[in-house]
Amino acid sequence: MLKKLESSRLALLFAAGLITGLATNLRVGEEILWTTLLCLIFAVGLSMGLEINKIASMSREKISWGLKLILATLTGSLTGGAVIYLLIGEPALKYSLAISAGMGWYSFTGTYLASIDPYLGFLGYLSNILREVYTYITYPLLAKKLRYSSISLGGATTMDTTLPVIASVGGSEAGIIAFIHGAFLTLLIPIIVSALAST
Repeated sequence: MLKKLESSRLALLFAAGLITGLATNLRVGEEILWTTLLCLIFAVGLSMGLEINKIASMSREKISWGLKLILATLTGSLTGGAVIYLLIGEPALKYSLAISAGMGWYSFTGTYLASIDPYLGFLGYLSNILREVYTYITYPLLAKKLRYSSISLGGATTMDTTLPVIASVGGSEAGIIAFIHGAFLTLLIPIIVSALAST
């Protein structure tokens, strides 16, 4: 119930922002976007620091699974971005790859790409929030046969927003692997997205 309320709140905030932008033609300066982005990165770093004891107590086998999933998620996401570019032809390949490299972290990806172009920010936000919603729907279905592998669906969200559904359906071991997976991706995403978008 709590997660449904949180998802509804996010959807309402997004809709409110979209309507405000359309109704007022409000222009947000690049400095505000960068400040917001830096605050988001600081908050993630803080949460990682607070959770470091949990990571240290995990078994090597679980850490190994998490690291393999990171590579699989990164490879699959970038491949998906390239395929979408080949099918649709827009946005430019580097931006298509950058959007897909957001791997569910819509607040970072949308904000970062909006500092380049509002349309890219919209695509980055929308495609990555849809990935989170998709994970909520499909993980319970796939986890029956692919308990660990299907964690990749959630990308970076597996350390926070989609972690409850993964832990409740896949069990505590899947939850631990999901946390490692999401935490490492969260550290990599700002580097990868900014590198791809600026090439």
